[in-house]
Amino acid sequence: MKVYLFLYPIKEYIYSLLLMWPTFSFNEHQASEINRLIRARYRERGYQIWWLLFSDPNDLEKPDLTRIFDGMNILEGDTLIPCGITFQDHISKKLYADSERVVDRLPKDIEELVLGGFHQGDCVDKVAACAYSRGTPTFVDEDTTEYFFSRTGSMGDIPTLREEFRVSELTSERDKTWINWILERRRNKPWLTQKP
Repeated sequence: MKVYLFLYPIKEYIYSLLLMWPTFSFNEHQASEINRLIRARYRERGYQIWWLLFSDPNDLEKPDLTRIFDGMNILEGDTLIPCGITFQDHISKKLYADSERVVDRLPKDIEELVLGGFHQGDCVDKVAACAYSRGTPTFVDEDTTEYFFSRTGSMGDIPTLREEFRVSELTSERDKTWINWILERRRNKPWLTQKP
């Protein structure tokens, strides 16, 4: 079984990203274009689609559905899982989901795990590292992380499908020094693109 897991498809994160990159004239409709990538790269290729959400304040074992961004295509048959902490506790107490707990909730027979969502250098990386350390083939699709918002504005449309992922496709900078710096930071993160 192949699984695509998106971390935190919540309005608070989407709106903060829209505010961060106002020069790209984003609006909510354009923000929902990330669904195009998820559909073409994963839904149509037989991946099960999973969504990690903060927990409901009244029951930590249930996802908080009130925070979902309206532009995300969460469909019947998709799996929603709670992370075990509320959004309020995450913000006010700086609590983070336990990556081990998140990975424990995934199916045991995963032949490939792809992650997207927020935030790549934090929660996404932590869950990817945990899954990878358990022997699960793991890849972070950076086109479906927060970098989607900056790349769409600076580089035009993100290809619906990529035959191969390369760092040079993930940045508008073509400077070899910049690409080498990016590759160096990825050296111990095999779940990230490693090619120049």
